[in-house]
Amino acid sequence: MAKFHRYSFQNILLIARQSPQATRVAGFHTWRSVGRFVKKGEKGLMILAPLVRKVESADACSTEKESRIFGFRAVYVFDVNQTDGAPLPTIGVAQGEPGEYLSRLEQLVHE
Repeated sequence: MAKFHRYSFQNILLIARQSPQATRVAGFHTWRSVGRFVKKGEKGLMILAPLVRKVESADACSTEKESRIFGFRAVYVFDVNQTDGAPLPTIGVAQGEPGEYLSRLEQLVHE
């Protein structure tokens, strides 16, 4: 999950407008890094990525350069349904009967 990018609200709206059923979205190279590949012929979902440039600081005594956004460009991302390959790991899936642990958890919450 750490390899998946957190998109801005505007990009989430763009993704939802283009593919309402999209769940996990990532760029082409991110899918390759998790062992999956984009299916041939799939069309990407367009989002806007910031163009960042390092500029000299406005502070006269500072020699460091700071990053500033000077525009945006269109990039394409793909939903998990548009990819094939290794299955994605599932995290936080609870299975089985809690049994004795339920009473211990309730006791912990009350304390």
